[in-house]
Parts: sequence; C-alpha cells; structure tokens
Amino acid sequence: MQYQLHPLLAENPTIQNVIAEETTKGIAKGLAEAAAKTAVKTLQESIVDLVTGRFSASMVHHVRLTIAPSHNIEELRNLLRQLARVSDEQKVYPLLAQFSAVLDEELKDEAIKGEIKGVQESILDFLEARFSMSVYVQVRQAMAPIQDVAQLRNFSRQLACLSDKEEVLALLKRCFPTQ
Repeated sequence: MQYQLHPLLAENPTIQNVIAEETTKGIAKGLAEAAAKTAVKTLQESIVDLVTGRFSASMVHHVRLTIAPSHNIEELRNLLRQLARVSDEQKVYPLLAQFSAVLDEELKDEAIKGEIKGVQESILDFLEARFSMSVYVQVRQAMAPIQDVAQLRNFSRQLACLSDKEEVLALLKRCFPTQ
C-alpha cells in the first residue's frame, strides 16, 4: 500500500510502525499464499495421477474438473485417501458429489470474504484520499474484525457524506460500538 504522507507524519514513529507492520504482513501473506498454492497444485496432480492409473479417461476428466476450483488442502487430502481405497469407477461419482458439495460451501464463504475485503478496501481508499492518516488507522483497526457485509456497507454509505474527523470518529463509534 502506498501512502502519501506529509513529511512530518512520515517521521512519526507510530506511522512508521503502521507502515512497517503492513509491509511485513504483506510479505508474510504472499509467502504463505505461494506455499498454499503449491501444496494445492501438488495434491491436485496426485489425485489426477492416482485416477489416471486406475480409471477411464472420461473419469479422469471429470475428476480434474471437479477438483480444479478447490483450494482446501484438507479436503483434497481426504479425497485422495478416499480415492485410493476405491476400485470401482462407479463408486468415484458419490465421492466427487460429496466433494463438490463441500466445495460449493467453501466457494460461498470465499465470495463473502471477498465481498467483505472489497468493501473494507473501498472504505480505506476513500479515507486515504480525504482524511488524515490517524483517521485511516483508527477506522482500519475498528473494522478489521467486522465480518458483516451489510454493516460495512452501511458504514461506507454514511461515511461518504462526512467531511471532518470528528464526524468520522462519531460514525465509527455508532457503527462499530464494541470496537
């Protein structure tokens, strides 16, 4: 995240710590995501290899399509273990149906998380453009644990009408009272 700071704010240790913390979190998150993607890809390849050696090409294709959207390492491992015990191709279909049901729930959860992140980012973009860094930091900290999209959207709509720090902080207390 790039910050355009007044030179005096840039020298502020609190602001420097916030920027350093965000940078460190970003690097760690990137490394963790890369490791997770590699693990998922490896498991998916293992599943396809297992099925390729035992079942028809159409089943391999079906398995490949079913597992492609999954990012859940535990569910992929579970499917791999179950497939290793199955010798009849007809028994693979119920396993894939069960896996798809779990995957559908995960995709819904991911969509909600993505929506929450998007609303939070739009709020932070607005704050960065219109308010001081201290307001930005307070709002970011208060809304970070919020997992209710409607609550975040309500805050965002009301925030758009405000013009000074005191109004924003009052809104923050009204919308996120326990924060």
